[in-house]
Amino acid sequence: MRIPLTVREVAGVLRPVVVFSYQIPSIRMRGRIEALIDTGSPYTLFSEAEGIRQQFPYSRRQHDTSIGISSINAWKYPVNEVQLAFLTAEGQVVRFTTNGFFLKSTSDKQDVRGQSACLPNILGMDFIFNNNLGFWMKGKSGFLTDEDVL
Repeated sequence: MRIPLTVREVAGVLRPVVVFSYQIPSIRMRGRIEALIDTGSPYTLFSEAEGIRQQFPYSRRQHDTSIGISSINAWKYPVNEVQLAFLTAEGQVVRFTTNGFFLKSTSDKQDVRGQSACLPNILGMDFIFNNNLGFWMKGKSGFLTDEDVL
């Protein structure tokens, strides 16, 4: 199984990204997003822009601790049992379940809110390790796989 990746410019730097669908049954949310593969992030994170677009119920949920991402402090709102669906290079749909966090800026200042709206969705190392996936890149393409590629 190989899940194709592409390389796009995110915050001025070329980064690997993947497109997938997600569903969170507990709050009846679903969507299709593009996420940055971040090998430096221990968490899978959904951006504040995605939360606003999908009407994530920030006011009815308890936030976790705050984290710093790219000089922006944000509250983490945990979500469990997030179902992710990826289209493989072979045309099959593969599904995984993971936990993640929705982000919301800790500041009410308009300029900080504007910066936090630019944060990308992130598929972190928790997802890659928990599903025994490998990450392979060459040029402007690559893939996530459960196979030994070397």
